[in-house]
Amino acid sequence: MMNKGRIWIALLISIMCLAWSEGWVEAQEPPDDEVQEQEVNEPQNTAGLETYDLTLLDLLYGEQTLDLADLDNTFDIYLPVDVVPAEAGNYINLIFSHNVFDTERQRQLSVSLNDTFLQFINLTTENADRAQAQIDVPGSLLKAGRNRFRVTMNTDLSCGEDITIRPITIIHPESSFHLAYTQPVREPNLGLYPLPFYEQTFLPSQIYFILPNEPTATDFSTAAAVSAGLGIYSQGQARVASVLADEVTETIRRNNHLIIIGQPDTNPLLAELDLPLDLDASVIKDDSGVLEEIVSPWNPSKMVLVVTGRTDEGLLKAGDVLNRDLNFLGMRGPIAVVDEVLPPQPTAVSQEVDLTFDALGYPDITSYGTRPQQVRAEFLMPRSWQMTEEAKLYLSFNHATVINPEQSTLSIELNRVPIGETLLNEQNAINGVLELELPGWLLEPGRNRLDAKIDMTMSEDPCQDLDNQQAWTVVRRDSFVHLPYVEQEAAFDLSFFPFPLTNNPNLMDVTLVLPETLTRLERDRLFQLAVLLGQQAGGDRLTLRAVNSQDIDDTLRKTNHFIAFGRPTNNPFLSEINNDLPQPFQPDSDELVPGLDSANLIETTSRNAGLLQELASPWNSEQTILAITGTSDEGVIAAFDLLLGNLPEEVMATVDLTGDLAVIEDQHIYSTDTRLSTSLSFSQSSTLVEPVVQSGASLRRDLVSRWW
Repeated sequence: MMNKGRIWIALLISIMCLAWSEGWVEAQEPPDDEVQEQEVNEPQNTAGLETYDLTLLDLLYGEQTLDLADLDNTFDIYLPVDVVPAEAGNYINLIFSHNVFDTERQRQLSVSLNDTFLQFINLTTENADRAQAQIDVPGSLLKAGRNRFRVTMNTDLSCGEDITIRPITIIHPESSFHLAYTQPVREPNLGLYPLPFYEQTFLPSQIYFILPNEPTATDFSTAAAVSAGLGIYSQGQARVASVLADEVTETIRRNNHLIIIGQPDTNPLLAELDLPLDLDASVIKDDSGVLEEIVSPWNPSKMVLVVTGRTDEGLLKAGDVLNRDLNFLGMRGPIAVVDEVLPPQPTAVSQEVDLTFDALGYPDITSYGTRPQQVRAEFLMPRSWQMTEEAKLYLSFNHATVINPEQSTLSIELNRVPIGETLLNEQNAINGVLELELPGWLLEPGRNRLDAKIDMTMSEDPCQDLDNQQAWTVVRRDSFVHLPYVEQEAAFDLSFFPFPLTNNPNLMDVTLVLPETLTRLERDRLFQLAVLLGQQAGGDRLTLRAVNSQDIDDTLRKTNHFIAFGRPTNNPFLSEINNDLPQPFQPDSDELVPGLDSANLIETTSRNAGLLQELASPWNSEQTILAITGTSDEGVIAAFDLLLGNLPEEVMATVDLTGDLAVIEDQHIYSTDTRLSTSLSFSQSSTLVEPVVQSGASLRRDLVSRWW
């Protein structure tokens, strides 16, 4: 045991399902006439146990550095609720290297799991150059949900000692976690929904919607509503795809949870299932919705959810009820027959919101010892929100009474700028609350970061109590951010997306306008868009409807926002509003009307350009229309991917959508506001340049050389 003060440096990596999602969307898509089948690192079966290996590289993390400047970091791995770890056979394979800063010094890596010590690794001259160590993990320490591993570098450097060469340890991304487990057959239970179709876990999981071979607007409405609900449950991380009933492959059946949508006489896959309730049963009325959950007959570790009804009305009920929080005599077991789903009530836009740390995904967080530490929390602020008064932070905390009340502090930073602090003294040791204004000039549209920096002192020797657990501070999960706001007046600008489409938390005034025919990629992007809309809207009675162009009546035109997608020759609604588009198309054509430049060129080759266009509805200026379109099917998908952020990370880093028109072709992205005569921003993503704002003659010369 080291007898000098120890300096603790910990490595913290948050491993979330998002990492899987990013890897999925950036993968090259197969041609549209091929069914997408995800390649997965499949579990292996050894001696009756399933095994799974997960590397940091799999999760898109590079190498991690432990040095004297890196404090209070951990890494989390989430286990599915139905995984039972074996007691033996689990281990961490830690691959590391380090510098030998002094052969007389002692240095170790300490590895712990869920605050339980696992193993020391001595850092020596012999293992300095890329060594590896296997750390056994008892299955009894693993649990469903979050498991927190900590890698700590300990050194016998005296606290405050002046050194020439600083100790550094590198954790390489090939480091891995090996899990041995059993997976009991699940018991179908609709009361657990959205489990297992979505759960936070390291195991890759994709939800496939199985649609009728000739899906109707009702089928799309049902799948879109279910997707929107999954967007809330998963905080936007649900991974959805679709396939028609006759295109379902054995790989899709075996590797995925399935949600089968459609009426009994339209989706032939329903006839292959042994359902607990026959769809001809007398208890089912013609307008009833029906939900049935069964263990997949193709893989007992996967589930199948049937969303059906004998009529369009029944099918819509079945989809909508999945987005309701039913507490009194709610859904239980494998069957639910839905007699009635009350429509969402008109909802006034809230003028204030309190975001608790708990709701943001942060539990009570305890910091021990006198080394400087920090607790971080992030929250999102929609671009459309304008603060009516100063936003506030109410930070709840407890701390030990043995720390020095005159030298122990809790300080707060907003977006890395200090905004306030307090002493940790007897007055706030129990149920302390630090109330601070969040200055408007520091709040940013989108993601904002709060850091609570904790500095505790116990004795005159600052090194004596670095890891003394008698010194502790808890930042509680009931801390919250108070945001009083008003929605800005409807500004039809791509920079505000998804506002104003998500102004109504239940999406009851948003209509998806379908093209006459949909490609597989368009179907998938539609459901991904629904996931995003659901996440951002956040209502507890979500509903989302899709219609064909010919079914849009005058009432719908005057009351709803519209999202229309596809080529204009494949979507009559886009043809109808063509003259109102910021960038119109040639009549009865997918070619663009020249007009934004000072010179017009004749197109001699086909173009695969995608366009995002936002405009005020010609039937109600307070409603918006978002057009996701293009000069080809490939262009439409490119526009979807630009909107959804599906492009490679290095490309998205250069994108700054603004104005009422954005154009993408070959990952060259242009953004403009056609309502302003000289405003356009251009980013050429392939060369990784920042967006360049141009105007006047130089802008026109640039455009005519780069665009149509």
